[in-house]
This record gives sequence, structure tokens and C-alpha cells, in this order.
Amino acid sequence: MTRVSTILARDLELQECTDKMDSMCKKILSNKIILAWIIKSVVKEYAGYGVAEIASELIEGTPKISEVLLHRDEVYVDERIVGENTEDITVTEGKATFDIYFTAIVPDDFNNNSEWTKLYMNVEPQDEFYIGYPIIKRGVYYGCRMISSQYEKEFKNSEYGKIKKVYSIWICTDPPKYRQNSIERYFIGEEKIVGDIEEEKESYDLINVIMICIGTDEDTYNNTDNKLLRLLNVLFFDGITVEDKKYILENEFNIPMTVELEREVQDMGDYGAGVLRRGFEKGMKEGMKEGLEQGRQKTIFEMVKKNKLTVEEACEELKITREIFIEKLELYNVSNV
Repeated sequence: MTRVSTILARDLELQECTDKMDSMCKKILSNKIILAWIIKSVVKEYAGYGVAEIASELIEGTPKISEVLLHRDEVYVDERIVGENTEDITVTEGKATFDIYFTAIVPDDFNNNSEWTKLYMNVEPQDEFYIGYPIIKRGVYYGCRMISSQYEKEFKNSEYGKIKKVYSIWICTDPPKYRQNSIERYFIGEEKIVGDIEEEKESYDLINVIMICIGTDEDTYNNTDNKLLRLLNVLFFDGITVEDKKYILENEFNIPMTVELEREVQDMGDYGAGVLRRGFEKGMKEGMKEGLEQGRQKTIFEMVKKNKLTVEEACEELKITREIFIEKLELYNVSNV
């Protein structure tokens, strides 16, 4: 078997397992009680509300998993202002979708308004942190798409005052060590250049991108006092049993083990929450300790070291920039490239 066909076979196997794990992550995160914990912790509009109230009363409808298109066709459809249950889909089926997409209402006492309003949100589980471009830029783009998709649903013509605020929330399940157990928020702010004019914040505070990086190993799994990070670490850390996960969810977070949620936790545990990143196909030589993808990367790095691949060819194969390649190189103790 040639080198290229061997790498292709590994890529196909990895993709199959990646798709399965991706589906499991989306299902468990789309449970309203889990989403409620997430938005209570990182969306300021819900800081004063209980998790149970958010889940049962404030999150609207059923969160959509890989149903709402990221890119819409530029086709005008008459009278599309119909409310929160309308999927962002037009005449052509697309492939790029939001992972988890939902709306949630904001009680009127938050902004002292006479009417309740709502927020558009999406949650994106992301395995690798280094994917050839800054994830934050992708988050900003997703936020912009959620803004533009409101046209003819929330407003039409020049009714820009009706635009609803959006949150794009990213959960990185395998971040680099220095970013583990961290939460950051990126938003539009006001800067006074000349004069002392102050605009109402709700006029420009329309896009928020949240980056959540969990702890992934024994050292970082328990090394946080933040409740949300603790919850996500429990869900995705593969070093504890399924029974322990269920016990912690029920007793620390008051999350009832419904039949559906219990099955999803069980499925994820059976499959191995870290099986892709840290050891699926343990019988494969390169993936014994690092997991198949890490084993594939190490093989490529070794081939560069032995002058069987150029750095440029390796970067193309891994779909990363030269700078990221050199940074990753240090993880595998391969030098002199």
C-alpha cells in the first residue's frame, strides 16, 4: 500500500469516528437543561435566573441540530416574518449548518422594556483548536450570519431597530494546555474618540462570541472553581466512569437523568468521550498513546524529519500553516526541520 493510500485510509476512518463523536456531542449539548447551564453562565441576560426556569420557560421550542443553514440562498420570499420556529432554509438545500441553533426570550425586567425580547444563539462544539485559522473569526462570521438571517423574519426594509442580539458560543473539547479551563467573551464596544457622547448599549451590543475551553486531562479536569467548566469537564472527560458522570450531574448540578439524557451520557461513555483525541484504535502503532489523528500527525512529522516529505507537503496534508506546523512540531519532539 502506498504512503498516500495509507494516509487516505486513516483519514476516512478518522472521519467516520469524528462524525459519530460530533453527533454525540451535539445531542448531549442540545438538551435544554445543559443549554440552560451554558447560557446562565456566559450570557449576562440570564445571570439572575435559575437553570430550571431558563430550561423550561425561556428557551423557545426545540433546539435544532444541524438543521439551520449557515448560508442562505439570495432568493426573496414574500412575507417571511413568521417567528422563532422558522428554519433559516430557502429553496436550495445546503451543507453548512449551525451545530445547535435556538432562540431564548429575555424577560422585560432585564432591559426595563414593556415587551419581552429574544436572543438568537448557536452552540458549536469544536474538537481541535488549531484548524488553520482563528476560531474566533469563524465565531464572528457565524454571529454575522445570525444577524443577516433575521431579515424578513424579524424585520424588513429599513426596520433595523428590530434586529435581535446574537450569541455564538464555542466549546473547544481539546484545547492546548495554556487555554484549558478558560472562558472568554468577544463583543462590540464603544470607544469615545472626540466628545463625551454615550450611545445606548443595546444599539450596538448585538454580537457576542464566547470561547469556552475545557480541561482535558487529570491535571486540569478538577482544576477549576467555575461551575460551567466543571459541568463540561464532567461531560467530556474520559477518565471517569459513566456512573460517576451521572452521579455528579444529578447531585452537583441538579440535572435529572431523564431516559433520553441518561442514554446519551451512556452512549458517549460507551464510545469513549476521548476516543478520537487520545486513543481510539489502540492496536494501531502510531495511535497507541496519542490517538489515531495524533498518530497520523506524528507519522507525517517523522517523514519530514527523514526528508520523505517537505514542510510544505506536510502543511498541505495537515491543512495548517507553516507557523502552526512548527508549533505542533514541538509536541512530538521532532526538531531540526
